[in-house]
Amino acid sequence: MKATLTAERREFASSLRALLKAECPVTLVRALNEPGADRSAPTLWKALAGAGVFGLAIAEEFGGSGGSLDDLAVFSVEAGRALFAAQPALRGVANAAVALGSLDLVGVGQAVIDRTVGYTMVRHQFGRPIASFQAAQHLIANMHIALAAARLAAHSAVFWMARGRVATRETAIARMHAATAARLVTLDAHQLHGGMGYVTETDLHLWSERARWGSTLAGGADVAAAWLEETMNEQERA
Repeated sequence: MKATLTAERREFASSLRALLKAECPVTLVRALNEPGADRSAPTLWKALAGAGVFGLAIAEEFGGSGGSLDDLAVFSVEAGRALFAAQPALRGVANAAVALGSLDLVGVGQAVIDRTVGYTMVRHQFGRPIASFQAAQHLIANMHIALAAARLAAHSAVFWMARGRVATRETAIARMHAATAARLVTLDAHQLHGGMGYVTETDLHLWSERARWGSTLAGGADVAAAWLEETMNEQERA
């Protein structure tokens, strides 16, 4: 790996720097970050489109420039140098990724519950299905409750983002519920599966691994709680 740019990419970086200096001066950055500002900036977007920025990492056969993520990295450096784009826009992109990731965890959790309910109905103990025991029913009920809260919170975040809001508060709440539910659902599922929950033949571990991995993306429940606290403090100061 080379940390230095090739001559071609240095030239590309220089052209991007000149473009952003002309089309995205600090005065525009300040204006775009004002509450309630119109962030459409059509002149800037037209200039970026003309420079081929939006097709940098898209193959030529699909109408792009045929570049790579390395080329997009060059733009990212220059965008940071020029403070492009506005912070709410960047937060919106991050929030969308977190909210969709939370819904991924909801899907994981639902699959785990479905598999667990099915298992408890066919697994017999003391002459009857373990699903008939109140202890098992309580665990499954708690799994449903946790997942329902995660689903509602994640859909709420997506709903508001789809209508133009940054929805940082809703996204943080969604991440908290999704990460917490993913942990509870998978752990209880393994408990209800008994010894079969700890052998790879049942495939339950595949969903558990996905839940554990997905819960750490963009921070887990603790990180989301701190994120929510910061957002609420900002609202109080405003």
